[in-house]
Amino acid sequence: MGSNEKVINRNLVLKQLKSKKITQFLKECDDENLFKLNPNHKIKLTSSDKFFDAIKGLSYKYKNNESPIIMGHISGFYETATLAGLLSLTCKKGTKPFLLFFDRKMNNMQNAIYNSFLISMSNNKEEFLTKLFGLNDIDIVKAFKTKEYYQFYKRALKEHFNEQVPLQAEVDKYILTKFIDDSYIDNSLKENFTLRKLEKYVTEKTDYNKDDHYNMLIIEARKHFKGEQLKLFKTVARNVCDHLGTANTYQEFIRYLVADIKRNPDGHILDRDDIFLGYKSLLYKNGSGNVKFIPKIDISTKEGLNRLIDILKQNNIIMEQDDPNKFPIDIAIIPHIHRLNNAFPFIKKNVQDYLFADANSAKTKVRTWMTYPTATLNIRDHNSIGMQFIKDERKNRVPLTNLSKIDPVKGFPLISFIAGANFGNIYHSEVDTKNMIDMAIADGVDTVYIQGLFYATYYHHQTSRRMLTDPDYQCLDSRLKAGRQLVKKLNDAGIKVVYQMGDEENHLYQDMFKIYTREQGITGNDFLEREDLRTRYDWVRPVIIQQLIPYLIRRGEDITLFSTDEAQETKVSQVCYALKAYYEGSPLGDLAQYIDPQYLEDTDMFKVVFQTVDSYDQNDPALSVDLISNPNFSHITQYGNPEAGLRKYVRAHQSGAVSKYPLEEIPQLIVDGRQGYMALEVTDDQVMLNVPQMINDEWYITEKDLLPGIKEKILEDPTHKRVTQVHTKPNYPGGWTVSGDVREVMRIIPYYKRVREVLEYVQKTGEGLPGLSVLHVNDTQIGSPTERIKYFLKMLDLAFYKYNIRGIWGNGDYQQGWNYPKFALESRHLGASSVSQQMIDFVKLQRPWLEKAFGVVRADMFEIEDPKQRIKIDSQEAEGILKTLVDNNLVKIQNGTFGKVYAIDKEIDYKTVDLKLPDIYDKYESHIREKLSSIHRLWFYHLVEGNHEYNTDWNHKGYKLIEHLKQELDNLKAFTGSDLEVVLTEYFVNRKGDIVNAPYGSKTINGYNIAYGHMFKSRGKGSGSNPLKSMSNYFEQMGLMSNKFHRAFMGHYHIYSNAVINNMMLSITGGSAGQSGYEQFLGYNSQPIYVVDTYMSDGRLVIDTYGTKFLDSWEIKNPTVAAIGLDNFVEKCLTQEAPTFGPEEPEKVQDIHVRKLVPSGVNKSIGPKID
Repeated sequence: MGSNEKVINRNLVLKQLKSKKITQFLKECDDENLFKLNPNHKIKLTSSDKFFDAIKGLSYKYKNNESPIIMGHISGFYETATLAGLLSLTCKKGTKPFLLFFDRKMNNMQNAIYNSFLISMSNNKEEFLTKLFGLNDIDIVKAFKTKEYYQFYKRALKEHFNEQVPLQAEVDKYILTKFIDDSYIDNSLKENFTLRKLEKYVTEKTDYNKDDHYNMLIIEARKHFKGEQLKLFKTVARNVCDHLGTANTYQEFIRYLVADIKRNPDGHILDRDDIFLGYKSLLYKNGSGNVKFIPKIDISTKEGLNRLIDILKQNNIIMEQDDPNKFPIDIAIIPHIHRLNNAFPFIKKNVQDYLFADANSAKTKVRTWMTYPTATLNIRDHNSIGMQFIKDERKNRVPLTNLSKIDPVKGFPLISFIAGANFGNIYHSEVDTKNMIDMAIADGVDTVYIQGLFYATYYHHQTSRRMLTDPDYQCLDSRLKAGRQLVKKLNDAGIKVVYQMGDEENHLYQDMFKIYTREQGITGNDFLEREDLRTRYDWVRPVIIQQLIPYLIRRGEDITLFSTDEAQETKVSQVCYALKAYYEGSPLGDLAQYIDPQYLEDTDMFKVVFQTVDSYDQNDPALSVDLISNPNFSHITQYGNPEAGLRKYVRAHQSGAVSKYPLEEIPQLIVDGRQGYMALEVTDDQVMLNVPQMINDEWYITEKDLLPGIKEKILEDPTHKRVTQVHTKPNYPGGWTVSGDVREVMRIIPYYKRVREVLEYVQKTGEGLPGLSVLHVNDTQIGSPTERIKYFLKMLDLAFYKYNIRGIWGNGDYQQGWNYPKFALESRHLGASSVSQQMIDFVKLQRPWLEKAFGVVRADMFEIEDPKQRIKIDSQEAEGILKTLVDNNLVKIQNGTFGKVYAIDKEIDYKTVDLKLPDIYDKYESHIREKLSSIHRLWFYHLVEGNHEYNTDWNHKGYKLIEHLKQELDNLKAFTGSDLEVVLTEYFVNRKGDIVNAPYGSKTINGYNIAYGHMFKSRGKGSGSNPLKSMSNYFEQMGLMSNKFHRAFMGHYHIYSNAVINNMMLSITGGSAGQSGYEQFLGYNSQPIYVVDTYMSDGRLVIDTYGTKFLDSWEIKNPTVAAIGLDNFVEKCLTQEAPTFGPEEPEKVQDIHVRKLVPSGVNKSIGPKID
């Protein structure tokens, strides 16, 4: 062990330990409930393995070593005792090995103490075995000198019983008294003992009496022990004898032990006298010696390992000043060491060699023990596989506690969607998963749909994927527990969970089926060789996938004991039998022990499904969620065109190719969570929702130290496929929360990388961001048959009076323009062939709302006389209120074109700010707040041209008609002295300093860097290609020009669509236009849909879409328009007045006949109506 001083220290330590009695050491380790047997734990009496070859190798290695220290797990008692006995013969003369037993189960600990005491009480191995199995002197004669026993029996009958038939016990008693003495018994064991005879006798012994066995042991023990030692032996002997008396335990014990001895010829402690006596020499009569026991040590847990370390330090077995190049413990005997990854660092630091039980051979069913230096133990932690950054990210996560409350809207309640939150996969972004859960709880969502919560095992199927296992979740049990904990957190918050099984469950099914067949003794080659096996086990396939795996998910633990690929005590068969019986309604019998009834069925709070249709309104079947299974049937399609299957599924329903639902009852939310793609698209009355995986493919690209040379070779890994294939996009973590009804209002809350970053900023700073809403205005196409003027104006009114918007994105195609030659013919009935007039009309239509959008405060707005509310403010008081607000810097003075203008301050929240009103105005406070809060003040209005504008410009000699709208805004801004940001992007400056003539703009709101334009790298309508993918390709090709953008949106396509591609949220923001003849010709479907974005103070983004059904019932709030009615207002805006030429009015003015276009009705049907 290094220097002489170190050797002396070690000898001194061992001397002190040897002097402690077993009972003393036990009490020092744990004096609480020390000898209570746990009825839920079995006693492992013996294994039946092949171990001596490995032990013999260790004995050679440690030959002549001084006092080798062994630390042994009690589940390998005879193996450990054999090694200790052998080393006592081969280690340095005058020294003995020192042995520390440990175990987490008190039952096993007692068995080891029991065996050690029995060895101490026995002179040889034969005597030990007879005591072990409770054989008394007459049993020994019967077992090993059977012929002589029958001779004694005959003599007894003749000499003492006069040829009568007495009781067996009477005859045996006579024989013992008359014919047998101690020397006879000793000679019988020495000359006639064989394992075969012992096995035969004990196996046939049906009258085992645990009390007789116990009493016999105690009589013998009193000859050897006294005091605490005797008390301890009485306790352990009583418990072991009781255990041997249960069921067939006694006979099974001898069968297993004999097999164990036979598998280790010339090397088992119970087959070699020298090894037996070697171990016996370690046990002193007074209870001291070289063998000690440490109870209740579970090194699979951090707490148990730390407790073992503390005990070893307290007894100076391991010391801080030890030579780092030497090991304080020489050998550790731990049968299942490879399940104990958490203990590897301790073992590698403190133990030189380890002995373990290798897996059973598929043919022999025998475990073989092996030994290796502890250097071969692979510490697979986050740091060793280049994953420490993930560990740090989880550790440093800030819980989302400072969140705004997002309310549901009419229709669906708030529903969240998460997919691929696979605990156990190294790419799983646990932080993002937990963020989605925090937000769901804060918002009080009704239901969370989760597709997948664990990574499959991959021990027998796609085995290379096992390399992607997260060290925090090494086994299936830990992954199931993590998932169940998440579900419980949601359920405890009153949130329902629907769990959809998917790819990982299918992969687990493959492994479970192979485990089941292995339990039947069937291998892969057997299936190839025997035709009948291919169908024999078909029954278990649906049981595994439809019953077993859902049961494990509900329960949240792996009761099949499928801990590693080496797991030998799996219970897949038993659990499957029990489940099959239960669901068939058959009696369970003793199978009932394998399943817990509370997890056999779904509950209202937690359901496990493959696919489902969940209705949220009995009176409106369309308000249903259709959670579909994988619609993409090839991996090429899945990764290259992830939304194709979902689109095909939806179109099949909409077109009537699939006729399960009437048109108005087709489920509205159709969800696919298996493609690794984040998208939401409205098509007619359906919402196609692709939920991304909570898998961060970015780490594959950016983290060079993450499994280098390994991850690139795991070809089945979806992340590898998405990152490396030419036509695929990586998946990034994200999720959706939705509420409402797409026909009216649909509320959409996306979560992706930038949302997380902004959320984290707010959580860390504790300061909320400005809350504001922004309206998207695009594709109004005034002057076209597609124009929907009333819907547009109602949406404008709603945006100001419901959201009090702070900005407008004007994203092109405001007018029909001279977009294509057919324009004049197409629009002839509208009389709107003047492209200039179209833009003038567009400006006039907005004017009543824009005039009130500059935050102007007038005194008369505070005037009121309302007898019901008992409030009256006249003009004089109103002037006083305004003056007070100005004096208190709550209303600011702006310099407009015609003098002072009073305006609200956009930095002030008038709902909460202290108005500092004098006592005379206190009673008006709520009225004043209401008025101030209702004032509209735009912060920005950004404009770009669309193709309808710039085609008109380019084709017709330099028109710049959009300047009409900009001039309107500039004039209103000047009149009011406002700081409204008016931007019309015709030219922009790029990051290289180039001045570029292109209609694209940008702006940053609450940390979101936004790019916008009417269209980006447009693909033709009806082409079948995804315009958002083309948009993504545009930004990819721009390279550095697109760096740091987090959002981008466009119009043009007259649909609402969203996708997060390359961590950038891309949107098509609907539009006001209806279906055009051009689109009809191309086979393209568009629909009016309107969008308002709300940037929440907590950093989140809320998107509301409005359908025409909602706008049909919207009542105009703008006082100017409401006063004359919307129809009259529109007619007024579209009417041009012609002045009279001269001083007198004519008596009669000619009629102007407006051309009209009206429907002619449905074509007549031929034949009967057939549904």
